[in-house]
Amino acid sequence: MAELTNPINKTEAVRKAMEKLGKDAGRAEIQKFAKDLGVSLSLDQVSNIRSELKHPRNKTSKKPAGATAPKVIAPAPSVAKSLPAVSARGAAGISLADIATTKDLLTRSSAADLKRLLELLAG
Repeated sequence: MAELTNPINKTEAVRKAMEKLGKDAGRAEIQKFAKDLGVSLSLDQVSNIRSELKHPRNKTSKKPAGATAPKVIAPAPSVAKSLPAVSARGAAGISLADIATTKDLLTRSSAADLKRLLELLAG
């Protein structure tokens, strides 16, 4: 058994074994190499550590701050159909159904999105 002044952990022992013996080295070979370094490992531990070293998981795989899915505005429910068209200004005015639909759109999207939609429809 080799005496080391700085003892190494199990992961480092497996890493060194894989560097020396190759990435496709067997569990028993890696276990023996680690034992020579003074690290005791079971065959299951060797498999788990070797797998982690071969295929590291990206533990910080969160999306960037601004990368959210775009908002999709669903069609308005039949609010306009359920309310009678009441207008104080006649045919050219805004009906109660229009106001209810606008309010519904505001609850499902931002005011800025709704403003852009209205500008698009008006233009």
